[in-house]
Amino acid sequence: KNSASAAAALSAIAEAIKLEYVVGKVMTFAFEQKSPKVQQEALLWVSQAIREFGFQINPKMMIDDAKKGVNSTNPTVRQATIALLGTMFLYMGNTLAMFFDGEKPALKQQIQSEFDKYVGQKPPAPTRGAQANGMKTSGGGDE
Repeated sequence: KNSASAAAALSAIAEAIKLEYVVGKVMTFAFEQKSPKVQQEALLWVSQAIREFGFQINPKMMIDDAKKGVNSTNPTVRQATIALLGTMFLYMGNTLAMFFDGEKPALKQQIQSEFDKYVGQKPPAPTRGAQANGMKTSGGGDE
């Protein structure tokens, strides 16, 4: 019911602090929940946030969570995860595919189909966060 408000709040928090931190907390929370709806909404928000802020997240962390998502028994969670992988593909390219080589052939085919949608496309320019405002992100304090 409140997913749009929650998404707006999470984006505002990510803008105030650091996207990677917020995404890490959101993904941990989502996969601790039993509700597929919570997991799906979290995955969709992360996908949108990456497009808005740029890929300012440790790929290893995202891949570990994505493996949980693609192996979910719930089809909406799997589909939301595959959509997130499509967004990640925009930034990482074919490198991302090797992390899913061990998956079942049908799942690998679904993931590859999503990747094929983005072949040759460039990731969108950040519209939120420090990169969108022309600032360098260093992770440090006052410099």
